[in-house]
Amino acid sequence: MSDVTTSTARLPMHEPLLRQSRACAVFACLSPAVRGELDRAIVNRDPPTYREIHAKFRLAEQGVGYWSLYRYARKLRLNADLLHLAQLTAPDEPDLLAALPKLLAQRLFQALLYEDNASPSELHRLTYAYRAGSNAALAREKLTAARATAGQCVQGNLRDNLLKLLVSQHSTAAEAQTSRSPAEAD
Repeated sequence: MSDVTTSTARLPMHEPLLRQSRACAVFACLSPAVRGELDRAIVNRDPPTYREIHAKFRLAEQGVGYWSLYRYARKLRLNADLLHLAQLTAPDEPDLLAALPKLLAQRLFQALLYEDNASPSELHRLTYAYRAGSNAALAREKLTAARATAGQCVQGNLRDNLLKLLVSQHSTAAEAQTSRSPAEAD
């Protein structure tokens, strides 16, 4: 009876090692140069199918099974697609409030396109957060525009007032000069 318990106790310990060795066959069996070419072919989809990639690089001869390649290539393509999406939606501004809608949109697209287990409540929360972030950014833009137009009005009124003051000072100085007597002028 103790043999049965020790044999069943050993299976779970070795199982992760077996999974790692199968999943890492691409790393263990290929040189970095070949793996670089393989990565480029996978990401560029040249050839487009995993079977064609497996045949083109003769991976069976090098000890890499089709399913190992499949798992490796699927993760690699997913990460490449996420990186591409991040580059497309990356914020150009250091201002967080302006960048927030883009970041939330990126997270929402990621959940919609790549997550099979995204729940409706998670999608609802992301959509609500995106809407709130967009509304906050829009409200800030409107406030900034309103302040800019109010500033222009204040600056315009200030300029008009300064011009009026200069004109009035000039006219009073001219009146004072004309009102002086000829004796004072000599």
